[in-house]
Amino acid sequence: MPLCSFIQDYLKRIKDEQKYNKQIMGKDYNYQYEGYICINQIGTLLNPDYVSVFSKLLYKNGLRHVRYHDLRHSCATLLVHLGFNLKDVQEWLGHSDFLITANTYTHVDMREKFLMADSMEKALNCNTQLKDVRK
Repeated sequence: MPLCSFIQDYLKRIKDEQKYNKQIMGKDYNYQYEGYICINQIGTLLNPDYVSVFSKLLYKNGLRHVRYHDLRHSCATLLVHLGFNLKDVQEWLGHSDFLITANTYTHVDMREKFLMADSMEKALNCNTQLKDVRK
């Protein structure tokens, strides 16, 4: 799958840092995880709790807490909102079933709900005042 250019640049910087760390550490560098991205300066896998900085980042920026995995839902919803079809989003996320993407990973946000309400109003020509049907 293609990557966003800023992610490609970030991964290249990590690769360069790893190359530098290997030179500095010499024989003490841990080559067991060669090719991995989430390793520290000596080549050891990062502790899974390291991702907990994600929660701190959200808090620091005044955002509500979400699980790291929830970003996949945000990604799917954003891609659909940008006009990509569900089949393309399914492939992007690597889902084997179209329905998983449609029913679990995409969500309607409030902006879309307002757009739907406005569209319904226009389609039904509700711009004129409604008569009180209770009388």
